[in-house]
Amino acid sequence: MLTAKHHDGVALWDSKVGPLTTVRNTPAGRDLVGPFCQALRQKNLKVGLYYSLIDWSHQNYPNFLRDQKRYENDEARWQQFSRFNHAQIQELSREGLEGISSAVLSLAGMEGLDAHAAAVTIRLKEPA
Repeated sequence: MLTAKHHDGVALWDSKVGPLTTVRNTPAGRDLVGPFCQALRQKNLKVGLYYSLIDWSHQNYPNFLRDQKRYENDEARWQQFSRFNHAQIQELSREGLEGISSAVLSLAGMEGLDAHAAAVTIRLKEPA
């Protein structure tokens, strides 16, 4: 299982909705998720991606650090952050998991997030 995005907020693919990616912001300068998924497919192995819903670098995530908050009780900012997460999950389902008959996308940090909506987003890309 590859960590596609951890709590630091750096996406290991060329995310169009997030500012921090390995393509634009790291010495790697390239997508790491796509080649990982392709290599597993070539060996007929299942693909697993870990995606952290926690994102300390995103301006609309409420917690800046473990002991520092950006805001409390701001529904509009929380909804913006939730839409951002769902958009990145959809990107992964298109880019990393397309054509996969058996895949795992692990979501960490579900506390406070709309877990049902995240699960629905993932199911949209499952084969019929």
